[in-house]
Amino acid sequence: MAGKFVAYRDVGGELIFDTELISYGLRKSGYLSFIENWSQKFLRSAQLDPNNGANWVDSAPPKEPIYGISLSKWSSPLVFLVGDGSPCGEMLVGGVKTLLFVGASASTKAYVFDLMSDDGPITGLKCFRDNPWELTFNSGQPPLNIIASIEAPAPGVLVHPSFDYRYTAYQGGYNSMIGTNGGTTYYQMKSYVDVPVQAGELAAAITFTRSAACNGSNSGAGGFEFGSQEGCGGYVGGVRFMFTVAAATTSSVVGSFPYNYWRAIPDLRPRALVIRTAGLPFPFN
Repeated sequence: MAGKFVAYRDVGGELIFDTELISYGLRKSGYLSFIENWSQKFLRSAQLDPNNGANWVDSAPPKEPIYGISLSKWSSPLVFLVGDGSPCGEMLVGGVKTLLFVGASASTKAYVFDLMSDDGPITGLKCFRDNPWELTFNSGQPPLNIIASIEAPAPGVLVHPSFDYRYTAYQGGYNSMIGTNGGTTYYQMKSYVDVPVQAGELAAAITFTRSAACNGSNSGAGGFEFGSQEGCGGYVGGVRFMFTVAAATTSSVVGSFPYNYWRAIPDLRPRALVIRTAGLPFPFN
């Protein structure tokens, strides 16, 4: 029978880890890298049925930047970000998995945790569960320690009670109408809200993402409505939720008033799982 080791903090009695339970450990950390540009979707004609996928065409050239971080060994990875980013899929090429993000940049920091594995240095503490026989803890991997779970704030105030238009996606939030970065990207619009948590740099992972719609006329989009999606990331002192233009979104002409609105935001709100980055190696592979 395998031995069991349970560790608690001496002040407060907080459980640190239980080797009978499977733990997550840091697999990799580093800045997100540019992967490729994706196209958006446009109706071939305003008279066509938008519910028929054949009526949509890819924009050219593709200008929506997608960023990611790659893992050569992986099981069930979970990514915590410092900075902007919304998860938008995965790529698997030759056994290498790349976790993809939209609305991100090369300055976004990523901390990837995964199930602890029996690799790395031989020295240290490794614990196994005997039925089934599997590793549950490896002291060679910094463990995942979630310090808070923060719910996304409520949607922004309605412009008019009869219309589903909000000038910000979140109550107490603010917009960033970035434009096209000199023509290198599509029209970029973001709506943020900052939630203070505690001192120090924090990283966050969103539990699920919501979709919504946005009109960025004042950023130069000319009355187009885009699909948008939600993400979150940490910063020094808190967590920042964000809606950004969705990956490979559809785009349709809706007129230019009211400007810079957000709509169709679901009532069910995700949470941000929060960790401290202090003491975690960066970069780490």
